[in-house]
Amino acid sequence: MTRYTVGYIVGSLATASINRTLAKALVRIAPPDLDFVEIPIKDLPLYSYDYDVDYPAEGRALKDAIAAVDAVLFVTPEYNRSIPGALKNAIDWASRPWGDNSFAHKPAAVIGASPGAIGTAVAQQNLRSVLSYCNSPQMNAPEAYIQFKPGLITDAGEVTDAGTARFLHNFMEEFRAFIVRVLTVLPRSATVETEPSPSGAVKPDALVVGAGPVGLMAAHELLRRGVSVRLIDAATGPATTSRAAVIHPRTMETLDQAGLYEEVNARAVQGRGTAFHADGKQLASMDSYFTAYPTRFNKLLLLDQVITEQLLRTAVERLGGRVEWGVRLTAVEQDAGTVRATLDRNGTTEIVSMPWLVGCDGGHSTVRHQIGLEMKGESTETWLIADADITFAQLVEHDRIRWIRADGTSMMLFPLVGDRRWRLLDTVDVDYAGDDAAVAERFGRKLSRGLGIRSHVERPTWVSVFNIQQRAAPVMQSGHCFLAGDAAHVHSPASGQGLNTGVQDAFNLAWKLAAVINGQASAELLDTYSVEREPVAKALLKSTRMATQLVELRSAVVDEYLPAVFEIVNAWPPIFEALNQALFGSMSGLGIAYPTSPLTVPDTDTLRPGPAPGQRLVQVRHPEADTAGWKKLFDALRDPTWLVITSTTGPATGGSTPSLPSLARGCQVEKPAADTLGLDNDGWVLVRPDGYLAARGYGQDQLDHAYHRLPL
Repeated sequence: MTRYTVGYIVGSLATASINRTLAKALVRIAPPDLDFVEIPIKDLPLYSYDYDVDYPAEGRALKDAIAAVDAVLFVTPEYNRSIPGALKNAIDWASRPWGDNSFAHKPAAVIGASPGAIGTAVAQQNLRSVLSYCNSPQMNAPEAYIQFKPGLITDAGEVTDAGTARFLHNFMEEFRAFIVRVLTVLPRSATVETEPSPSGAVKPDALVVGAGPVGLMAAHELLRRGVSVRLIDAATGPATTSRAAVIHPRTMETLDQAGLYEEVNARAVQGRGTAFHADGKQLASMDSYFTAYPTRFNKLLLLDQVITEQLLRTAVERLGGRVEWGVRLTAVEQDAGTVRATLDRNGTTEIVSMPWLVGCDGGHSTVRHQIGLEMKGESTETWLIADADITFAQLVEHDRIRWIRADGTSMMLFPLVGDRRWRLLDTVDVDYAGDDAAVAERFGRKLSRGLGIRSHVERPTWVSVFNIQQRAAPVMQSGHCFLAGDAAHVHSPASGQGLNTGVQDAFNLAWKLAAVINGQASAELLDTYSVEREPVAKALLKSTRMATQLVELRSAVVDEYLPAVFEIVNAWPPIFEALNQALFGSMSGLGIAYPTSPLTVPDTDTLRPGPAPGQRLVQVRHPEADTAGWKKLFDALRDPTWLVITSTTGPATGGSTPSLPSLARGCQVEKPAADTLGLDNDGWVLVRPDGYLAARGYGQDQLDHAYHRLPL
């Protein structure tokens, strides 16, 4: 018999509340396969969104308690024709931060006791309205308004009136049936399985371990393609302290294809470039304009990873998924195409089997350890990182990253959401003994000297000593298990590559894994994940090592010659442009290409204009990017399929071609997009679901030939 855990919330804080007595009766009279635990709300402070960035322990405990149960039973009085204030406050805590709603997909029922016959009717109506907004499935019948009289229920929860006992017994039987019905349609895990799994439940196609940005992107893209996913994380809830802060242009293109860019862009600081300062003077200021790699995203986005994850979790929930918090992977075994994972939730062990596992569980990856892959590389410097509000005596524009030289050492400033909020990074080896005031004083002193502007740093909300690791796993796939993001490679934060590379790992893997799971391709396609992404990881270690050295500039002669060097840079535009590209081009991700991948068919017409096979398709800037043809193409790329793109002046592709009956669809584009892509007459380009060109050519025969060369 499958057992279900019901968390009950009493809306009254009074010790002698008649609704608390009613709750005792419901627990006593309920079907035997329902287990009950009270979810207390008494100690919660009043909710304010000011808490969202750093959720207090009371709020986290409430969310953890709701996450640990299968359903919620509200037993509440009515105060002044509405929901009791304490209960509404608890609901506000549990449904926040935005994008981390604990009630989503959680079956619920409402009951209340009052001296009057229908004394809780209005409160229940209001509560149902709130729960509907919180996306909680509700048992609408039978409605239950209990007229409470002295002696109706004993202190032990025994109901003395036979009619009331029958009614409450029926109510709980109906609630049990409702729970089973809801969890059959919306199971207790991401989309398909529960903990422990009910007999006969559909197994997930993939288990994603780790619910940071990489795991969330992997789950989102799998769900978007109809794959059933279970998403787990060992943490008890979402992170409340910031980590990665920079989103680069290639990641913006990726987010746009996933349909997520607009939400992220709306919340982020628009980073326009980088300024360089030394000992009280500004040496140079560079706009983030990627001249070597055309893109319509000529900027950086600066956004707390906490917010990025909130937005990604919301997107996953829109697709029917959710994160299972507090579920820890303890063992992985593989045998004959099946992965068996041992999971632990609060001491309860569950063994699940699925065809595929994706490890997105960070630098200390359990998945990587369990499949026997060891990181190789080195540990180098230690940096101090903090998030804090800063007040400057003069205007310091909040749209640029700032490299600052003071006292012979380097530090950096990154603007975050909030007019006075910044991330500070000090490259001097330091020990952090928990003295936040000392950290603030240290940063304030160095900022004042480096900028030449009196700077007051408030007590940081987050401080971390970052031991720089430059390491990578030897491979990113072992059997039916994959690694992505920090689970596969860790490196210096100097150029802000961690989140960006990890999200692109996930985007590269997810469409391929979905194609195999959905029967659209053979497992050979998955070999291209390592072929394409392992060289990116190796190049990343090299570039971030160099970026670390450039940020630190640990040389005795640096400060003597630095002003003169920047005078030359500012005076000679070609040198300025070269430095701009060296700074922004490599970290943008726009230059990543797969020319030697098995998914790339070599070009026979090297003189043809436009992106070559293996390169990004959307190599275009504004204002051309605003033309009708490009807008049509951007919309088409958000459809998670292959594309065959032709010109409106050539023969229509007409949706699926005979060679690609279910794999690709057609898209005809007008000038100037057609010209930029080198499309004329019967020219075509074949585009992968991640926006890279697989092949290009002319006519149906070449299209057929290209398709049959791909490992699909």
